[in-house]
Amino acid sequence: MSKPKILELEEEIESLKKNTAKNIITMKKAKGSINITEAWGNTLLQGTEYCKIGDKLTIDNGKIKIGAGISKVLVSAHSNGINTSSITGDKGISLKKGDSSIAENYIGGGLNAYHQGVTVAPILVDVVEGDEISVALFCSATGTLQFLDCFLTVEAVEYI
Repeated sequence: MSKPKILELEEEIESLKKNTAKNIITMKKAKGSINITEAWGNTLLQGTEYCKIGDKLTIDNGKIKIGAGISKVLVSAHSNGINTSSITGDKGISLKKGDSSIAENYIGGGLNAYHQGVTVAPILVDVVEGDEISVALFCSATGTLQFLDCFLTVEAVEYI
């Protein structure tokens, strides 16, 4: 005997709810400084959880790890400021999927003594379970780079 139609619909609704639940996570790296050892090299910012909705996105070793069932995410990053006078040369922020850069933004390399904010606007990225999304700072010169709080946000937008 088959299930009543109402039970089938209720099960389908529950399945849809489970697969479309909000999953958003923001990682924060508190202000500090990093040593840039290679010009244009990326130095990962290994932050900690700042805010989270859902359970399919986690932080593992300073990177946001993609959980089961997610196929697309929106990724963005922001630094409240990178010190433009701490090292000469262009400076910036980079979004990474694994070891590959997926988007970046940079600021000019003037010697003004202030912090300048920099943002990478949300970008849609194909992902599979186990992928890692991270944020890095870079500079066209070497030395100690000072920065204010940095944030990386990942939002699941498509499920399989």
